[in-house]
Amino acid sequence: MPNKSYFKNILILVALGMLFFVLGNNILSFTNPDEVFYSQTAREMAQHKTWMVPYLFGQPQFEKPIFTYWCIRLGYLLFGETPFAARFFPALFALIGCLTVFVWINRVFKDQRKAMICALVLMTMGMFIGLGRTVFTDMIFSIWILLAMAFFYSSYIAPPDKKQTAILSFFACSALAVLTKGLLGIVFPLAAIFLFFLIGGHVPDSANNRGTRYMSPYLWGGIVFLLIVLPWYMYMAKMYGHAFIHEFFYNDHIRRILEAEHRSSDRWYFYPMVMVGGTFPWSFLTVGAFFYIAKQLKEKKADPLYLYLTCWVVAMFAIVQVAHSKLASYIFPVFPALAVMVGIWLDSLLKKNDSKILKVFLWISLFQIFLIPVVLELFARGVIKFNYYAYLPDSSVINKIALMVSLAAVGLLVLILKKKYQWGVVLTALQIPLFFVMAMASIKTVEPYVSSQQACEYLMTHYQVGSTLLTSKLYARGTRLYTDKDIAVIDSGDNYFSPHPIPYLNSQEKVLAFLKDNPAIYGLVKDGDLKTLEKYVSGQYHVSFLNKIGDENIIRLSVD
Repeated sequence: MPNKSYFKNILILVALGMLFFVLGNNILSFTNPDEVFYSQTAREMAQHKTWMVPYLFGQPQFEKPIFTYWCIRLGYLLFGETPFAARFFPALFALIGCLTVFVWINRVFKDQRKAMICALVLMTMGMFIGLGRTVFTDMIFSIWILLAMAFFYSSYIAPPDKKQTAILSFFACSALAVLTKGLLGIVFPLAAIFLFFLIGGHVPDSANNRGTRYMSPYLWGGIVFLLIVLPWYMYMAKMYGHAFIHEFFYNDHIRRILEAEHRSSDRWYFYPMVMVGGTFPWSFLTVGAFFYIAKQLKEKKADPLYLYLTCWVVAMFAIVQVAHSKLASYIFPVFPALAVMVGIWLDSLLKKNDSKILKVFLWISLFQIFLIPVVLELFARGVIKFNYYAYLPDSSVINKIALMVSLAAVGLLVLILKKKYQWGVVLTALQIPLFFVMAMASIKTVEPYVSSQQACEYLMTHYQVGSTLLTSKLYARGTRLYTDKDIAVIDSGDNYFSPHPIPYLNSQEKVLAFLKDNPAIYGLVKDGDLKTLEKYVSGQYHVSFLNKIGDENIIRLSVD
């Protein structure tokens, strides 16, 4: 029976989750190119009065399954069509993930402290907070995977008469993962579980009771899985046939294995770097946790959870590693397992209190915190410049941030010298919230560079815009969201990986043919595309520069 401290820890996690994942989610407009993709799709579904078919640019689109769009539409119904509404469910799922880790690890070890540390490590990982605050499928998908893996392990360690509910829940969560991001929703957990049994050399104790009675929870689970998954997929296949099947199953599954959507990411070291960098400020412990878990596995009576977590990470890593299309978010489903591994090790280090490893970790954290104000001041004074220099707030804001971070560095130094290592770990965990405060202070500066809202509002309020707008590829979805106009894309490169039903002008012939039917047109284009456009239309059309907001040049084309 849970005691008062159990519910107190739950309330602490909920309060911190509201702070880390929800607070300030309406400040930044929808960002290019992905947040606007999901948000506009849900918006067009509402316009077409459908809950079954995703729409974009006025046509059905088949890039992602339906569940995330359901969440966004429900958010719109609850809170209106705002960034807060669209970001609400990713934030909610992030909180559910942290609560799941706490409940699950406490049930496994009967140790609230260990469970709380694991949950807080997950909650304060940089990439976890980032995806908990953005409109992507990945947070929702990864939490369904976490729930599926937690339920299966619960069934593994449960008495035979208490396995059925957990097994059915495993299949239900896997099915919802499939409705969120596709076939990986079942491939990920089954691959990890298969590897777990293959290496472990044994199956659940209830396997001794073989036959229909043992298999029935899995048979019923399979039925539950199909009942959840099949209706939407069968509906889409019936409605759109080959178009849906080819785009969804071939283009978005098989082709991503064979071809790189983002060629610069197709490197063997990409995912290891994401796993280490994305777990900041726990990066050092993430690397060490693998060695700690490996050491535990050598013990004769090692807890099977250690092998389960290892197989979770290894199996899912292997699957995404072989695919040529690589994105940082693809490896995100392993982050809850990484957090548990780090949390278990960190708990053991804190119990020793004077551990040399813990000291090294805190000194590294101190260096990281100390480095922030130094670098910020160098940026503010113009000593260091980089490609995104324009994103920085003005020097007065930077000075305030530098002062705040400097105080945190001094505080951590005092805690280390006084050997208050537990509080030092707490202060280290607050590095990401410190970065969040920095981001909040930079919103007004950053927004024009990451969102098309300001550029679109300027264009629509100052000029009589026709039915079609010319945009760069990066801005197309955002321009559609903020203007509700038809879009044509000017770009000298490849089309979208999943082609959109809009004119894609990647040659002079296509540009001139398009302008022949649209002789006077406005546009939002980046610098490179503006130069390309001026080259293509030289001597035939005049390009008038109207304004520049962020990276977006606001232009008008007319007959020369």
